[in-house]
Amino acid sequence: MATSDLPPQILSVGTYTFTISEAGESDIPEFCDVFDSAFTGNLLFNTMSGTGDRAALREENIVFWKKQGVISGRRHFKVVDEGTGKIAAISHWWFPHVLTPEEEAAAEEAKKAPKPEPIQGTNSKAQEAFKTQLFEMRDKWLKKDDMYLMNILAVLPTYQRLGLGAALLAPVLRLADREGKKTYIEASEAGEKLYRRLGWVETGDTISLDFTEFGAEGKVDILLMMREPGAGITL
Repeated sequence: MATSDLPPQILSVGTYTFTISEAGESDIPEFCDVFDSAFTGNLLFNTMSGTGDRAALREENIVFWKKQGVISGRRHFKVVDEGTGKIAAISHWWFPHVLTPEEEAAAEEAKKAPKPEPIQGTNSKAQEAFKTQLFEMRDKWLKKDDMYLMNILAVLPTYQRLGLGAALLAPVLRLADREGKKTYIEASEAGEKLYRRLGWVETGDTISLDFTEFGAEGKVDILLMMREPGAGITL
Protein backbone atom coordinates (compact mmCIF):
# COMPACT_ATOMS: atom_id res chain seq x y z
CA MET A 1 0.00 0.00 0.00
CA ALA A 2 2.52 2.51 -1.14
CA THR A 3 -0.24 5.02 -1.78
CA SER A 4 -1.07 7.67 0.80
CA ASP A 5 -4.60 6.35 1.43
CA LEU A 6 -3.32 2.95 2.62
CA PRO A 7 0.24 3.09 3.97
CA PRO A 8 2.10 -0.09 5.00
CA GLN A 9 1.20 -1.45 8.43
CA ILE A 10 3.04 -3.67 10.91
CA LEU A 11 1.11 -6.45 12.65
CA SER A 12 2.47 -8.55 15.54
CA VAL A 13 0.77 -11.87 16.34
CA GLY A 14 2.48 -14.07 18.92
CA THR A 15 6.03 -14.64 17.70
CA TYR A 16 5.19 -13.45 14.18
CA THR A 17 5.74 -10.00 12.72
CA PHE A 18 3.85 -9.22 9.52
CA THR A 19 3.79 -6.30 7.13
CA ILE A 20 0.56 -5.45 5.33
CA SER A 21 1.17 -3.53 2.12
CA GLU A 22 0.16 -3.10 -1.49
CA ALA A 23 1.39 -5.79 -3.87
CA GLY A 24 2.96 -5.28 -7.28
CA GLU A 25 3.40 -7.22 -10.51
CA SER A 26 6.44 -9.07 -9.20
CA ASP A 27 4.24 -10.55 -6.44
CA ILE A 28 1.76 -12.14 -8.85
CA PRO A 29 3.38 -15.61 -9.12
CA GLU A 30 3.45 -15.95 -5.32
CA PHE A 31 -0.05 -14.44 -5.20
CA CYS A 32 -1.26 -17.35 -7.39
CA ASP A 33 0.57 -19.91 -5.25
CA VAL A 34 -1.03 -18.57 -2.04
CA PHE A 35 -4.46 -18.73 -3.66
CA ASP A 36 -3.94 -22.32 -4.81
CA SER A 37 -2.73 -23.42 -1.36
CA ALA A 38 -5.53 -21.65 0.47
CA PHE A 39 -8.23 -23.16 -1.76
CA THR A 40 -6.92 -26.71 -1.95
CA GLY A 41 -10.00 -28.92 -1.71
CA ASN A 42 -12.39 -26.17 -2.84
CA LEU A 43 -15.09 -27.90 -4.88
CA LEU A 44 -15.67 -25.02 -7.29
CA PHE A 45 -12.05 -24.47 -8.26
CA ASN A 46 -11.21 -28.17 -8.28
CA THR A 47 -14.13 -28.89 -10.60
CA MET A 48 -13.23 -26.10 -13.00
CA SER A 49 -9.54 -27.12 -13.01
CA GLY A 50 -10.38 -30.78 -13.50
CA THR A 51 -7.33 -32.78 -14.54
CA GLY A 52 -5.70 -29.82 -16.28
CA ASP A 53 -1.92 -29.51 -16.07
CA ARG A 54 -1.16 -27.56 -12.90
CA ALA A 55 1.87 -25.77 -14.36
CA ALA A 56 -0.15 -24.62 -17.36
CA LEU A 57 -3.00 -23.46 -15.11
CA ARG A 58 -0.55 -21.54 -12.93
CA GLU A 59 0.95 -19.79 -15.95
CA GLU A 60 -2.52 -18.92 -17.26
CA ASN A 61 -3.46 -17.42 -13.88
CA ILE A 62 -0.24 -15.40 -13.68
CA VAL A 63 -0.91 -13.88 -17.11
CA PHE A 64 -4.52 -13.12 -16.12
CA TRP A 65 -3.64 -11.40 -12.84
CA LYS A 66 -0.85 -9.36 -14.39
CA LYS A 67 -3.38 -8.00 -16.87
CA GLN A 68 -5.81 -7.29 -14.03
CA GLY A 69 -3.17 -5.32 -12.18
CA VAL A 70 -3.01 -2.53 -14.77
CA ILE A 71 -6.79 -1.97 -15.09
CA SER A 72 -8.26 1.08 -13.39
CA GLY A 73 -9.44 0.44 -9.84
CA ARG A 74 -7.70 -2.93 -9.41
CA ARG A 75 -5.60 -3.22 -6.26
CA HIS A 76 -3.69 -6.18 -4.79
CA PHE A 77 -2.62 -6.38 -1.13
CA LYS A 78 -0.40 -8.80 0.74
CA VAL A 79 0.62 -9.86 4.23
CA VAL A 80 4.31 -10.74 4.42
CA ASP A 81 5.87 -12.80 7.22
CA GLU A 82 8.93 -10.71 8.07
CA GLY A 83 10.64 -13.79 9.49
CA THR A 84 10.66 -15.61 6.15
CA GLY A 85 9.96 -12.88 3.62
CA LYS A 86 7.13 -15.00 2.22
CA ILE A 87 3.60 -13.87 1.48
CA ALA A 88 1.19 -15.31 4.05
CA ALA A 89 -2.09 -13.83 2.80
CA ILE A 90 -3.46 -11.89 -0.15
CA SER A 91 -6.48 -9.87 -1.20
CA HIS A 92 -7.63 -8.42 -4.48
CA TRP A 93 -10.02 -5.49 -4.71
CA TRP A 94 -11.88 -3.36 -7.18
CA PHE A 95 -11.90 0.21 -5.88
CA PRO A 96 -14.58 2.60 -7.17
CA HIS A 97 -13.52 3.50 -10.70
CA VAL A 98 -14.47 4.42 -14.23
CA LEU A 99 -12.63 2.68 -17.05
CA THR A 100 -10.65 4.89 -19.43
CA PRO A 101 -11.79 5.07 -23.07
CA GLU A 102 -8.81 2.88 -23.96
CA GLU A 103 -9.84 0.27 -21.38
CA GLU A 104 -13.44 0.33 -22.61
CA ALA A 105 -12.24 -0.22 -26.19
CA ALA A 106 -9.95 -3.05 -25.11
CA ALA A 107 -12.82 -4.70 -23.21
CA GLU A 108 -15.05 -4.55 -26.30
CA GLU A 109 -12.30 -6.02 -28.47
CA ALA A 110 -11.80 -8.84 -25.97
CA LYS A 111 -15.50 -9.72 -26.20
CA LYS A 112 -15.25 -10.03 -29.99
CA ALA A 113 -11.97 -11.94 -30.03
CA PRO A 114 -12.00 -15.74 -30.46
CA LYS A 115 -11.84 -17.54 -27.14
CA PRO A 116 -8.54 -19.29 -26.49
CA GLU A 117 -8.54 -23.06 -26.42
CA PRO A 118 -9.11 -24.32 -22.85
CA ILE A 119 -6.29 -26.17 -21.15
CA GLN A 120 -6.76 -29.87 -21.79
CA GLY A 121 -8.52 -31.60 -18.91
CA THR A 122 -10.20 -28.50 -17.49
CA ASN A 123 -13.98 -28.36 -17.23
CA SER A 124 -14.65 -25.49 -19.62
CA LYS A 125 -18.45 -25.85 -19.39
CA ALA A 126 -18.35 -25.40 -15.62
CA GLN A 127 -16.00 -22.43 -16.05
CA GLU A 128 -18.35 -20.73 -18.51
CA ALA A 129 -21.40 -21.34 -16.32
CA PHE A 130 -19.61 -19.84 -13.34
CA LYS A 131 -18.43 -16.78 -15.28
CA THR A 132 -21.89 -16.20 -16.75
CA GLN A 133 -23.55 -16.07 -13.32
CA LEU A 134 -20.64 -14.11 -11.82
CA PHE A 135 -20.87 -11.34 -14.41
CA GLU A 136 -24.69 -11.26 -14.35
CA MET A 137 -24.72 -10.77 -10.58
CA ARG A 138 -22.01 -8.12 -10.70
CA ASP A 139 -24.04 -6.23 -13.30
CA LYS A 140 -27.04 -6.45 -10.96
CA TRP A 141 -25.40 -5.52 -7.65
CA LEU A 142 -22.11 -3.70 -8.25
CA LYS A 143 -21.99 0.03 -9.04
CA LYS A 144 -18.39 0.12 -10.19
CA ASP A 145 -17.97 3.89 -9.90
CA ASP A 146 -19.39 4.10 -6.38
CA MET A 147 -18.70 0.79 -4.61
CA TYR A 148 -15.89 -1.52 -3.59
CA LEU A 149 -15.61 -5.18 -4.58
CA MET A 150 -13.54 -7.53 -2.41
CA ASN A 151 -12.70 -10.08 -5.08
CA ILE A 152 -10.24 -12.46 -3.41
CA LEU A 153 -9.12 -13.21 0.14
CA ALA A 154 -6.72 -16.11 0.71
CA VAL A 155 -4.54 -17.09 3.69
CA LEU A 156 -1.97 -19.86 3.57
CA PRO A 157 -3.06 -22.79 5.80
CA THR A 158 0.02 -22.35 8.02
CA TYR A 159 -1.11 -18.83 8.92
CA GLN A 160 -4.85 -19.34 9.26
CA ARG A 161 -6.61 -18.46 12.54
CA LEU A 162 -4.10 -15.68 13.27
CA GLY A 163 -6.48 -12.88 12.28
CA LEU A 164 -4.67 -12.12 9.02
CA GLY A 165 -7.86 -12.12 6.95
CA ALA A 166 -9.50 -9.44 9.07
CA ALA A 167 -6.25 -7.48 9.30
CA LEU A 168 -5.93 -7.52 5.52
CA LEU A 169 -9.51 -6.37 4.94
CA ALA A 170 -9.69 -3.71 7.66
CA PRO A 171 -7.63 -0.93 6.00
CA VAL A 172 -9.75 -0.93 2.85
CA LEU A 173 -13.01 -1.22 4.79
CA ARG A 174 -12.01 1.79 6.90
CA LEU A 175 -11.40 3.69 3.66
CA ALA A 176 -14.83 2.63 2.36
CA ASP A 177 -16.38 3.76 5.65
CA ARG A 178 -14.75 7.19 5.42
CA GLU A 179 -16.04 7.55 1.87
CA GLY A 180 -19.52 6.26 2.78
CA LYS A 181 -19.37 3.49 0.17
CA LYS A 182 -20.77 -0.03 0.11
CA THR A 183 -18.62 -3.15 -0.41
CA TYR A 184 -19.75 -6.20 -2.37
CA ILE A 185 -18.38 -9.76 -2.20
CA GLU A 186 -18.95 -13.24 -3.57
CA ALA A 187 -18.42 -15.05 -0.28
CA SER A 188 -16.58 -18.33 0.04
CA GLU A 189 -17.99 -20.74 2.61
CA ALA A 190 -14.68 -20.66 4.50
CA GLY A 191 -14.80 -16.88 4.85
CA GLU A 192 -18.52 -16.43 5.55
CA LYS A 193 -18.22 -16.19 9.35
CA LEU A 194 -15.55 -13.48 9.07
CA TYR A 195 -17.52 -11.54 6.50
CA ARG A 196 -20.60 -11.49 8.71
CA ARG A 197 -18.52 -10.22 11.65
CA LEU A 198 -17.21 -7.42 9.46
CA GLY A 199 -20.72 -6.35 8.53
CA TRP A 200 -21.60 -8.10 5.29
CA VAL A 201 -25.17 -9.36 4.93
CA GLU A 202 -26.83 -11.53 2.30
CA THR A 203 -28.30 -9.83 -0.77
CA GLY A 204 -30.72 -12.72 -1.31
CA ASP A 205 -28.94 -13.87 -4.48
CA THR A 206 -26.45 -16.67 -4.96
CA ILE A 207 -24.26 -18.11 -7.67
CA SER A 208 -25.56 -21.69 -7.84
CA LEU A 209 -23.91 -24.45 -9.84
CA ASP A 210 -24.91 -28.11 -10.13
CA PHE A 211 -21.76 -29.79 -11.42
CA THR A 212 -23.62 -32.90 -12.50
CA GLU A 213 -24.75 -30.80 -15.48
CA PHE A 214 -21.10 -30.60 -16.56
CA GLY A 215 -20.05 -34.20 -16.10
CA ALA A 216 -18.78 -33.78 -12.54
CA GLU A 217 -20.15 -34.25 -9.03
CA GLY A 218 -21.60 -32.00 -6.33
CA LYS A 219 -23.03 -28.50 -6.26
CA VAL A 220 -22.17 -25.10 -4.77
CA ASP A 221 -24.13 -22.05 -3.67
CA ILE A 222 -21.98 -18.93 -3.34
CA LEU A 223 -23.52 -16.22 -1.18
CA LEU A 224 -23.54 -12.71 -2.63
CA MET A 225 -23.16 -10.22 0.22
CA MET A 226 -23.16 -6.44 0.69
CA ARG A 227 -21.63 -4.34 3.46
CA GLU A 228 -23.02 -0.92 4.34
CA PRO A 229 -20.48 1.70 5.45
CA GLY A 230 -19.74 1.40 9.17
CA ALA A 231 -21.39 -2.01 9.56
CA GLY A 232 -19.96 -4.84 11.65
CA ILE A 233 -17.35 -4.82 14.39
CA THR A 234 -15.27 -1.75 15.11
CA LEU A 235 -12.26 -1.70 12.78
